[in-house]
Amino acid sequence: LPARTASANAAGGEAQTFQVGANVPDRWWTLFGSNTINRLVDEALTANPNLASAQATLVQAQENYAATRAALLPTLTLPAIQGTASENNPFTVTTQGNLRISYNVEICCGNARNRESQEATLRRQEVSLQASYLTLTANVVNAVINLALLEERLSSTRQVLSLQQQLVEISQQRLNLGDIAATDLASQQAQVVSTQASIVSLQRQVAQQTNQLAIYLGRFPSEMQPIDVDLSDIRLPTDIPVSLPAQLVAQRPDIVQARYSLESANAGVGVAIANMLPSVSLSGSFTPGALAWNFAANVVAATLNSGANLHRTAAARAALEASAHAYENTVITAFVDVANTLQAITYDAQLMALQVQSEAASRRSLDLARQQYELGTAPYSTVLSAEQSYRNAVTSLLSARAQRLTDTVALYVALGGGWWN
Repeated sequence: LPARTASANAAGGEAQTFQVGANVPDRWWTLFGSNTINRLVDEALTANPNLASAQATLVQAQENYAATRAALLPTLTLPAIQGTASENNPFTVTTQGNLRISYNVEICCGNARNRESQEATLRRQEVSLQASYLTLTANVVNAVINLALLEERLSSTRQVLSLQQQLVEISQQRLNLGDIAATDLASQQAQVVSTQASIVSLQRQVAQQTNQLAIYLGRFPSEMQPIDVDLSDIRLPTDIPVSLPAQLVAQRPDIVQARYSLESANAGVGVAIANMLPSVSLSGSFTPGALAWNFAANVVAATLNSGANLHRTAAARAALEASAHAYENTVITAFVDVANTLQAITYDAQLMALQVQSEAASRRSLDLARQQYELGTAPYSTVLSAEQSYRNAVTSLLSARAQRLTDTVALYVALGGGWWN
């Protein structure tokens, strides 16, 4: 990596400096300096239904793990209790059966390995919830950036429309003087209609992006108000953290989840082996009336189907191997993800610098073509070509500016989003 990216003499064109070994803050979205982003992210974290579902799923995993641990405790069977009463006899209580206590003692470590597997499943679900937080916050930030981009494109397109309408007036004057053909005026009027259609299309995209944001906020579309935001409200973070490889393995939610899956599969092999061994069942009974205890210990042999047990163990080992390969693939994919994002930040900064030059050049070309057209020294086709080039340059510059923001969001996500903080 270079020490810093390229810069451009335009809003959002600041150079970004790479800080190797730096950490991603837990509320990384605040680095964009947008009150709108901060407010909407906080609202989404409170009201998003998918996040609430992930939280409930975590509670379910916690209760299942607690149930697994409780199953290791002795089982108590209470005797039946009956009560009778009549007109001549007081209320009496009778006890039927014995109080029984039973407990299974295993020869090997099946219960411990099963508990280990359940705990790994629980930890994986905890990290899954953190991944849901990360995905949600990134979606909200990107939605606001996209809205800001669309609003900027609307504004620039309206400016272009104003220029085109001025050219229509000029063309009308020149047509009245007999300097141009009627086709030139008609062509300019067609450009006005085309730009008006582009404005309508952008307005549709703004409405759809606002409705998409409603999903993240847990609202119905009818509850959404227009989001007043533009790109100048969103600051480009200039200090960019770059995690070390050892940090990345420990902090990416998908890698941590894959690690817990691997641990669970490893424990599954131990459970399969333990199921091939016998266990001891301890039981005792207490007769209330006789005040007598009875204790017995039985050795319960494992199922003597060695073929099935061997195949189950082999299946567990294959599941472990599959999890190991899945973990390896997850790590490689994560490193590629980070590399792609860092390269995008580097190259898109260079691209924006070039787009700034292109926009400035096309603007000068359009101004010159308009002056020549007004003086009658250039045909209308020159103005039309310069106008189209300027529109494309403005759109490309706005997209490059927004892309630098979304690249930065992507890097924060690729590095794990700071959830471990």
